[in-house]
Amino acid sequence: MKKFENFIFTVCLIIMVSIVVVMRPLSNLDEVWNFNIARCISSGLVPYKDISMVSTPLLGFIVAIPLKLFGHELFYARICSIIFGLISFILIFKILKNLGIKREISNLVILLVLAIIINYIALDYNFLALILVLSIILSEIKAIRLQSWKLFGADVLIGILAGLVICCKQSIGLIISIIAVLNPLFYISKKKHVKECTKIIGKRILGVCIPVLVFVTYLCANNAFYNFIDYSVKGIKTFSNMLPYSSLVMSGNLFVRILSIIVPLVMVICFIVCIVGKIRKRDKNMLYILTLYSLGMFTVSFPISDYAHFVFAIVPSIILFVYGLKLLLLLFKKVSENDFKYTLAFINIFSILLILTGTLWIELMNNDNLSKISKYDYQKHFRYIYVSDEVSKSIKLIDEFSKTKEQNVYILDAMSPIYMIPMDRYNKNYDMFRIGNFGSGGEDSIIECIKNEDALYLIVKDDKKLNWQNPSKVRAYMLENMELVESVGIFDVYRNTAYEDGV
Repeated sequence: MKKFENFIFTVCLIIMVSIVVVMRPLSNLDEVWNFNIARCISSGLVPYKDISMVSTPLLGFIVAIPLKLFGHELFYARICSIIFGLISFILIFKILKNLGIKREISNLVILLVLAIIINYIALDYNFLALILVLSIILSEIKAIRLQSWKLFGADVLIGILAGLVICCKQSIGLIISIIAVLNPLFYISKKKHVKECTKIIGKRILGVCIPVLVFVTYLCANNAFYNFIDYSVKGIKTFSNMLPYSSLVMSGNLFVRILSIIVPLVMVICFIVCIVGKIRKRDKNMLYILTLYSLGMFTVSFPISDYAHFVFAIVPSIILFVYGLKLLLLLFKKVSENDFKYTLAFINIFSILLILTGTLWIELMNNDNLSKISKYDYQKHFRYIYVSDEVSKSIKLIDEFSKTKEQNVYILDAMSPIYMIPMDRYNKNYDMFRIGNFGSGGEDSIIECIKNEDALYLIVKDDKKLNWQNPSKVRAYMLENMELVESVGIFDVYRNTAYEDGV
């Protein structure tokens, strides 16, 4: 019976995630940006040299493979997102199982995580970073359980996974790599352990270096290393936008407010327990590992503390919270499985009913759209994706406008790739137009490019809402120094007057 219930739970989980991801309208700019990067890589463009980006490009390389095999369609990228989502749930389940958490509780935890992240399961390097961090946590826990943390392969594997996080997002990757490399220091209690610990650290450093060296070799072979330094190292200083963590604490959503307070509190308490206790028993080792990686992953919430970053940042903390409760119960009361026999049975029935109801509701809500999925108004590279009539008309309008002009047409707005992708175009520095994405030259470098090219530049009209990371200095320059020549939909078209005069 349990196997059947687990089968039902798994099938419903797959159906629910698949429908939500596939039926999402074309609206998530992060998804479009990351798809565009993968599309460009698949077409032979080189990150940093040909593609303007700040983060490291592992996600783009992974997604580029199915795009190369099946076609440059966002739909196939969404299939990758579904697979990423299912992998993350498998990893969570395996971690909980290795922590001795009952399947019934694990199902409930997975439902909680599903509720938190379901609307954010998309192409996102933070999501891929989460999957890699969960893989590291699982590897660490298995190594402790099997007493294999001294083995060469286990330590190198953990290092490789940490190195892959660097190749996915260098900021969080560096933090996770430091944690992975240095956490064995916790196990030193005698002088004789120092030599052994040094060997472990060395093996983990070796593991970290493997993917990093492959990445650096790729950059050097494609003459893109300097560009990488310019965009991803020097260019960081040009990023000035941030959202304070207080925006989560003061959120109008009560659930978000509660989570934003409880999660840091749980991590701090567990960290204090680990430092003060430092009891080298298996359970304490597990708590220590979970606490460190929860703290590391939590840094994803900064400097942009919005819900889209927060949902991925707190997943390891949820596992930490569940495991902490288990230890607390064991500490204050001797409990056996029989003590919770009926409670677990209720939780199991509740979880099955909840996921069945949720799946049925999602199917009913999307039934009409599912039947129309192959009949959506077709936009190139957006096949099988719901594009609203307004966006579809706007894409066609920009496409027709571009075809009638001799000059290059650039859209200086975050939504630029939505229009450029169907036209099979990519404009470096313009197709992910936001502060911090222009290299060390920042907005001044874009202004210089605008001065020196006879092109048509489209910016969103003043009465429309701008992306919060819109480069205001570039916009101000255009409004003050260039001439408005016409309007196209929601955009005003500007051109350098010097070229109009034939200069």
